[in-house]
Amino acid sequence: MGHAKGSAEGEQASVPKLSEPLLPEDHVDSSVPISTTVSTSATGIKLHIVTSSADSCAKSALVKASDVQAVPKKPSSKARRYDVDWLRSILIIEVLLHHTAGNFSVNESSGMQSMSSYFFDYCMTWTYQWPMMVFFALSGMGSYYSLRSRSWKEYLKERTLRLVPPFLFGVFILNPVEQYLMTLCGVGNSYDSFWSFYSTYWTSLSINHGAQGVHWFLLYLYQYSWLTLPLFLHWKKTNSSSINLTTRTRRALFYLGIAVAFPVMFWIINGIMIQFFDANASSLHITNWMFIRESRNPLLFLIIFSCGYLMGAIPEIQEAIDKYFWFWVASGTVLSVTGVTVEALWSDGRFYPRLIMWFETFHVSFAVMAGFHRTLANYRNGFLDWLSEVAMPVYVIHIFVISSVIFCLFCLLQSFPEIILLRFAVVFVLAIFLSVATYEVVFKRINVLRFIIGLRAAPPSETYWGMLTQKLSKKKSAAVKPTDSVAPDSGKPLAV
Repeated sequence: MGHAKGSAEGEQASVPKLSEPLLPEDHVDSSVPISTTVSTSATGIKLHIVTSSADSCAKSALVKASDVQAVPKKPSSKARRYDVDWLRSILIIEVLLHHTAGNFSVNESSGMQSMSSYFFDYCMTWTYQWPMMVFFALSGMGSYYSLRSRSWKEYLKERTLRLVPPFLFGVFILNPVEQYLMTLCGVGNSYDSFWSFYSTYWTSLSINHGAQGVHWFLLYLYQYSWLTLPLFLHWKKTNSSSINLTTRTRRALFYLGIAVAFPVMFWIINGIMIQFFDANASSLHITNWMFIRESRNPLLFLIIFSCGYLMGAIPEIQEAIDKYFWFWVASGTVLSVTGVTVEALWSDGRFYPRLIMWFETFHVSFAVMAGFHRTLANYRNGFLDWLSEVAMPVYVIHIFVISSVIFCLFCLLQSFPEIILLRFAVVFVLAIFLSVATYEVVFKRINVLRFIIGLRAAPPSETYWGMLTQKLSKKKSAAVKPTDSVAPDSGKPLAV
């Protein structure tokens, strides 16, 4: 026993401590079990060993570190989810794809180029709703992480600096220039100059769904940040960070809710709001979505934004969605094919195709979010950091870049091959490259421009002014070289 005690003390510092029995089954006797605890100050963990006798208790202290199996930890809402950053950044590429396709579709084309195809209408149908639902859910999660480390005043200040400047920049500068390029391509009325167009721009907001353009998303997020703040602070105060899905009935109700009840509820709410706000809509046929566009319904996205906060605060929700990942993939695929087919055969705006669209929206969104969470939740590298920084600038300027590329290739040159897929591919690739290049060359190293697109100020050493100052300082210090002191009239150095 003395030898066993000494061995236990010698191994004490290297033994991890867990609250599970670690001995293999052949070490267990049928005697009365005895429980002991070995602790160490090196790791601060306790090793709880259940043995059958005092002698086996001594043997149990001789557990090697290699024999210890890690106990899986319960996911914590405090852990940063990098899949949120990956998904948000990669979806920006989908946004560019969607808006590029819009210029080649039959129903959504801006008219800046003459070629169009219903193929791109179907592409836009599929990429119209679910990406925005994911964006708002991810933004809700971002609000959870932001409020976790900030006061409500700091949260609102951060939201204001992040969202308001790029929205105003897009509305008052980028969107009018984009619309003016359309007039130069023969779309709408012609004007003598940009300023004559700009003076009438604000009285003709029907172009491109109004002056907000693609920046309506930033406006919605900013409004939601204020509207949901009392609710989020209440949830934060009550520390509601778990959901009980232990019983079969609770799990069935949860999956029935997210898979069936939510799509039906959104379809009903959206139909009621369209009928209420649109005087031209009949009971079954929608001829004009004037105020509440189906992809921009503020109430529905407010609900999704709030649910995103809960998904960040309660890890069990994401776990439940992940559990049926392949179901979401299969159902999302079937619903997507069905929705596009119905859109092609019966695209007169009736409620039935829209109901399919809402089921497709939820199921595809769950499939995408579950897929990213299962693979990238804990993965971070330098490329992700770069993507996270460049995502906002690319979103702000991408529609202006797309219109500029189309204007230069198809309006000025007018000799580009009339192959629609080639035109689409060239515009899409150039839009990505030029959007990123514009950020890297123009916006990234000028703090005033970084503020305009919603980014924090860069360190002085990373700005153009700071780099120029450092370069001039090095040249100046290199030009001043120390020389030996020479004694007057002697030509010899002075003795030191």
